[in-house]
Amino acid sequence: MESGAAREPRRERPVGIAAAVLALALAVLILCRYQARIQGQADRYAHALAPLELPLKTQTLTLQRAGFADPRLLPIYGTSELYCCGQPFNGPAFFLHEPTGFALYAVGVPVTGDLSFAEAFAALGGDLRGKRVVISDSSWFQNQNGIGQGEYDHTFSPEVAAAFAFDSPISLPLKEALARRMVAYPASLRGLPVVAAGVRALAGGSPADLLGYILLRPLGRLDAWAWQLRGAQQTGKLLDQERSRGLMPQVVDQAQVVHWRGQLAQADALAASTSDSNPFGIINQVWGKCTDVEPTQQCAAALRLYRSGRSNRAGGVLPYPTSWVRSTDISAEWTDLELELEVLKQLGARPFVYLIPMQGVYDDYTPLDASVRQVLYQRYAAVTAAAGVPSATFSMHDEDRYFVNSFGHFSPRGWLYVDRTIDLFWHGGLGQIRGALASGGSVEALLGDPSTYAPPAPPKPALARPAGTGRGAVGTRSGTPAGAPGTAPRGAQVGCPPGAGTGAAASAGAVAATSGTVQAGTAGTGSGAGGGTGSGVAAGCPPSGADVPSGGAVAAQTGSAGAQNGTTAAGTTVAGKGGSTGTAPAGVPVSAAGGAGAGTVVAKP
Repeated sequence: MESGAAREPRRERPVGIAAAVLALALAVLILCRYQARIQGQADRYAHALAPLELPLKTQTLTLQRAGFADPRLLPIYGTSELYCCGQPFNGPAFFLHEPTGFALYAVGVPVTGDLSFAEAFAALGGDLRGKRVVISDSSWFQNQNGIGQGEYDHTFSPEVAAAFAFDSPISLPLKEALARRMVAYPASLRGLPVVAAGVRALAGGSPADLLGYILLRPLGRLDAWAWQLRGAQQTGKLLDQERSRGLMPQVVDQAQVVHWRGQLAQADALAASTSDSNPFGIINQVWGKCTDVEPTQQCAAALRLYRSGRSNRAGGVLPYPTSWVRSTDISAEWTDLELELEVLKQLGARPFVYLIPMQGVYDDYTPLDASVRQVLYQRYAAVTAAAGVPSATFSMHDEDRYFVNSFGHFSPRGWLYVDRTIDLFWHGGLGQIRGALASGGSVEALLGDPSTYAPPAPPKPALARPAGTGRGAVGTRSGTPAGAPGTAPRGAQVGCPPGAGTGAAASAGAVAATSGTVQAGTAGTGSGAGGGTGSGVAAGCPPSGADVPSGGAVAAQTGSAGAQNGTTAAGTTVAGKGGSTGTAPAGVPVSAAGGAGAGTVVAKP
């Protein structure tokens, strides 16, 4: 009896172990079902969440998987441009009701770079196979180290990093290359012992590091799953909050024929009306502060150069931007882009990438001349072409005044072009995109017949021209452009910003009447004076390229001229005779008198 009693505890041990294993398995099953339930809810509400700026989208894989699960959603990864500016043509909002059969699912928060995108794609793994995705690239290529530590920390996701390190199906060499970029931002890995150990082992690359990674991987996979459970829990809370605010799972589809070119007039009007405080097309709020991206003194310096009638578009006026060129050339962001595209290739995704162009119409008055900006566009095109990924730089709109409106954000006009390009990508029109962009071509043709619309011309620098045929003094034109009235140098070009009283491209807001060129669209009133024979140009906006000979002043918009001894009336040029002297008052209509070939000026003694 005693020996039997002594053996009894040994019989109970296996039962206890089995019970523990069974309890653990049950717990895992419950957690898996919970995770699947939350994923199902996220999938159901994906359409409604598609245009919303939700930081949790970048932090958890649950919401990102939802964007790829729906066959009518096209995920687009980007930064603040996905939500800022360009309404109602902002892509996620424009496609919300699937006007052409799909909606954009926006993923991204401000200051997100390609490294974060690459990690997310690697973590999503097989969810990307055969799926289309759009990537909107910003200006990080201008920074030597790519995205900064603070910006990377802002977008870093432990859940994404753990899934990348321990679950991603991409090749080991690609994992190691990505890990080497991640350890360049050590602050983001603090407080994450398992993730940090895995990433550092991958980055090390030695046989010892590889062995350590292999031994760590079982624990790492468990850690990655724990992070994903946490992400599912956060997603569930988010959905509860949004439902309490009236979020509905379905968005009503409104399929329609989009008249792209017809929408362009509205987009241009919106862009112009919100950027009319400066000659560079920068949105008024940003220009008023001019501190969002660049110091105020740089904006002021660009405006001074613009008013002087000069430009640095061709270089030579301002110092060569050696530091910027070097930083762009060796930027780590190029490595991140290459890794990102290789991840997508290995996972079998179907990406389209584009680069937001620079504010070239402004940069023409900074050290960043047109030639150095083209280097950026050409490099981006070369990297994406080498990866076999279709791309667009929109470099032909670098000097389009209303394409971008706040240093990296599209205007309504810019977004409409992007919308059309994305729409073609979705519907298999890559051939049309490539054809439009070939050899620096314009995407104008993508919107329809390009002959029916001429995009707004950017301000251009003054060009030297031969002196006029008359013997008069330099004419003057005063008005109220951005600056005090004054006299322009001989040969200044007459600019054409929008709005009455702002039609001056010369220093201090004055226009020279002697040799120069009138550009189409000149607006404003003014007065001119001359002492010799000449002719003026009047009647609103004169034809582009019209000469203003010596002695002929421009008084556009009112159809009147202030030139002496030779004026125009409603567009009719009259050769003046006689020797009257004096100054014609601004805005006085001038008519021909004495028959053809004879003109009389209403003179002011």
